[in-house]
Amino acid sequence: MSVQGAQDNYNKNTRPAKLAEKHENTIKQIKELQELERYMFANLQGINKSSPDANEQEERIRKRIQELVTIRQNLFGKLKGMYTSTQINVTRSREDLADQIAVGKTMQDELTNTEEQKWFKSDNMNMTDTTN
Repeated sequence: MSVQGAQDNYNKNTRPAKLAEKHENTIKQIKELQELERYMFANLQGINKSSPDANEQEERIRKRIQELVTIRQNLFGKLKGMYTSTQINVTRSREDLADQIAVGKTMQDELTNTEEQKWFKSDNMNMTDTTN
């Protein structure tokens, strides 16, 4: 199999499956982070304000929640990148297909034109032969 054939096979069969798997994993990670954030918020609300280390606990939990938010936002950015990349590939494929259709139409028109010219040339030869 040629390098181009292998690349085409990868793009046609393997790449979509890997992209779907990556998409599912990213969505799963985002959901897990959301659950963890909810848990941390519940812990934050459950802090005993009269406890001597309440402020320290609260700050530690807030810091962890912010870290989780940043990670989740990065995952959303990654997801957006996947969507953008896929959209670019779809647009390129659509443009390539349109170009191929245009080339095919041009070739068909040229073939038809050539066949008509052959027919007229043949018809003219027959008319010349009959007049001589």
